[in-house]
Amino acid sequence: MKTPTDIHDLFEKYLLGTISKEEYDLMLHHFSLDSNRKNLHELILKSMKNEANSGDDEELGRILRMTDKHIYGITRTPKTKIFTFRKFMPYVSVAILLIVGIFSYLYLIRPIDSTDIKTKKTVYDIMPGSNKAMLRLSNGEVYQLTNVATGISTGTEGIRYTQGEKIVIPNENETVSVSTPRGGQYRIVLADGTKVILNAESSIVYPSLFRGSQREVHIEGEAYLEVAHDAKKPFIVMSKGQKITVLGTRFNLYSFAGEPVTTTLLSGKVEISMRTGNSQPIKLTPGQQSIFSGSDIAVREVEASDYIGWTKDVFIFNDTKLTNILRQISRWYDVDVIFPTDFKDESFYAEIPRNRKLSEVLGSLQHSSNFRFEIQGRRIIVKQ
Repeated sequence: MKTPTDIHDLFEKYLLGTISKEEYDLMLHHFSLDSNRKNLHELILKSMKNEANSGDDEELGRILRMTDKHIYGITRTPKTKIFTFRKFMPYVSVAILLIVGIFSYLYLIRPIDSTDIKTKKTVYDIMPGSNKAMLRLSNGEVYQLTNVATGISTGTEGIRYTQGEKIVIPNENETVSVSTPRGGQYRIVLADGTKVILNAESSIVYPSLFRGSQREVHIEGEAYLEVAHDAKKPFIVMSKGQKITVLGTRFNLYSFAGEPVTTTLLSGKVEISMRTGNSQPIKLTPGQQSIFSGSDIAVREVEASDYIGWTKDVFIFNDTKLTNILRQISRWYDVDVIFPTDFKDESFYAEIPRNRKLSEVLGSLQHSSNFRFEIQGRRIIVKQ
């Protein structure tokens, strides 16, 4: 059994790059034990203090706690990664960043045991959402869109699956509505070439062909848009209480009932205005997010790519409250969430693939916090 002094020596050799494979395996085994977790944190903090050109103990402690939450909130797949550590530590040397190598083994490669998540009244785990949606025309016709296809396109030849199979040829002035249920997502290409991805429990209403001086759509829920450029026809998105005007751009819209409306811009420019009142429009530039609370619009700088992780089948939680996380999970897995009466919210830092079973996603969250989760039928019971 290695003594603390031996482990300190191995850790120093690791940072210097002189550790042997046998010594490296011994060190990993030592830190893989929960009882030695605190020891690893102390060594990391000591190394940070030695290498930092600026900063104090309080700041380093804050970063370490953030890193701890982040590490324990992630799991073993290659798609899962730490994404805030370097941003908050610009003064840490490459040697310190090599510590991530230990984390990669202990917390990414070593699988999290989802058997800790209790399931009752069911003999199966809850699977993630899939491609499914409903297509409605203004003449009353309804079409259940197949989950074999990933999306549809609308144009002069009618509405077709992206693979080419025809669905329907609507009238010239027909209004089209595509909606996804809880546990569904779908892709739509509009007549002008604009690409839309609908998240779960969301909808878009648009004309079969854009005529007139502008292109207008209505969106509820969450959607990612890549708007085709047309300087003569601005693209208008109407959502809950707000209006977005664009020419050609990429952005994410989050507009659910009972929650603030957020618009996150990845490229181009958009103009946000309230649909009622005489307030001045607000222009966003890439990396900015507007937050409409019903009475005013605030703007902040964000990591815009975090807000479209869902389009790549990844949950990205960057200082995200558990209540918000479970709202996203409930829509994607079509489940309800029950919180305890004395619930106290907590923030998480993690990336978790959306193609996992529910118990595995909850296992990742449970491993990084004091919360416990129990699956009862299609309900998540939160315990604290």
